[in-house]
Amino acid sequence: MPEQPEADFQIYYREVPVTEDKSLQRAHRHAFQEIIFIEEGTATHSIDTEQTELQGPLVALIAQGKVHRFIPQPWTKLYVLRFTNEFLPRPVNGLFNQLVNFTSFAVYTSELHHKIKTLLDLMCQEYQQQAPNKVYIRHLLSALLTVLREEQQKRTVTDTTAGETNYDIFSKFLALLDQEFTHHRSVEYYATQLHITTKKLGELSKAITGETPSRIIEKRVVLAAKRFLIYTQDTVQEIAYTLGYTDHSHFTRVFRRLEGVTPTAFREKYKQA
Repeated sequence: MPEQPEADFQIYYREVPVTEDKSLQRAHRHAFQEIIFIEEGTATHSIDTEQTELQGPLVALIAQGKVHRFIPQPWTKLYVLRFTNEFLPRPVNGLFNQLVNFTSFAVYTSELHHKIKTLLDLMCQEYQQQAPNKVYIRHLLSALLTVLREEQQKRTVTDTTAGETNYDIFSKFLALLDQEFTHHRSVEYYATQLHITTKKLGELSKAITGETPSRIIEKRVVLAAKRFLIYTQDTVQEIAYTLGYTDHSHFTRVFRRLEGVTPTAFREKYKQA
């Protein structure tokens, strides 16, 4: 089960001591969006089955529901910001998604570093007040998300003329996929919901990710399957049924095509590791 938030918004700054107990940092998933800004230092970040070494200054984006483990090294300075989708008046599209590859990016300019740190400091100061002004915090958070989203678009879209529109459409596709992948796995369904042609969706997907929409859909299914295989005792047949497959052999073929092993072999390999 996802870890529930204590509040609809949380933010804190910390400097990791030498005596930090790494064993306390267990893999978990939570019911809020999370932004980690490593201002200085390093950390090990595991998302689902992939582990990455992070070097600050860097922003890490952890989508609601993602299974992750974050282990900062001693002397690391970082901000941690958490908020529920309900905290903001409008949903956040694009930044947080289960499949998107750009879950972190380096802060390589002093201007970007200054913008991010200033907004986080202002939120920290207000949050520590006896009666924080949530309207003020929402405006600051919205400004931070705008800064991060603009930076994200720069690094993922090369067509500057139509980039923003195309990026928005593709972000909506990913958000819809997160909600519907257990019931709908056809490209036609998602194109219809987005009011575009399958050809247009294919062009957007190839331009932004280098992959076809059908491949993106399959990867989303397999991502969910890996979580079931690692964190539950459900059989392969039960997992296939949960993910919307009436024929578990079809599910196994899809899983093997993307992962190179069967679901059973994947589970055994992960247990041994």
